[in-house]
Amino acid sequence: VAERLHADGTPLEVVQGGEVSVSRLEELDEADLRALTLGGGPCLLLECPLSPYAPAIEPVVAALRRRGLEILLGHPERSPGFMGSPRALERLLELGALAQVTSTSFSGRFGDTVRKVAFEMLERGHVHVIASDAHGADGRPPDLLCALEAFEHRYEEPRALFDWMTV
Repeated sequence: VAERLHADGTPLEVVQGGEVSVSRLEELDEADLRALTLGGGPCLLLECPLSPYAPAIEPVVAALRRRGLEILLGHPERSPGFMGSPRALERLLELGALAQVTSTSFSGRFGDTVRKVAFEMLERGHVHVIASDAHGADGRPPDLLCALEAFEHRYEEPRALFDWMTV
């Protein structure tokens, strides 16, 4: 992919990384965990639990931070533990974690409740990155512009905010 982008003159660098589920962390040794960091750097994309019965994520984030990892929380706006308790997310941000919201959450793809929570997080300053959370070309393709379109309906000057969180 990187070679094709370069050949086509597309100014985009593709780097390796993966989203890690809290439930899978115990299976990963240090080398495996480091191999999943974003671009080989110190940042690990940690999937926020989508189950209301998931164990607490705060001790996991604290332990990963003690190991020298930066934590980027994947789609906290869709996590039941944060949807009903903004303070739970704030505690993770106080530990040094950052939050990545799915672009289509702003457009309403995951429903009105998730859309509302995503905008509340944004307006509290709790969103640091907007990503596509794409799962393939079909079904859930990589679409960042839907967030910009949603911002345009809500804010007077949406482009600077959008660019800051996507570029």
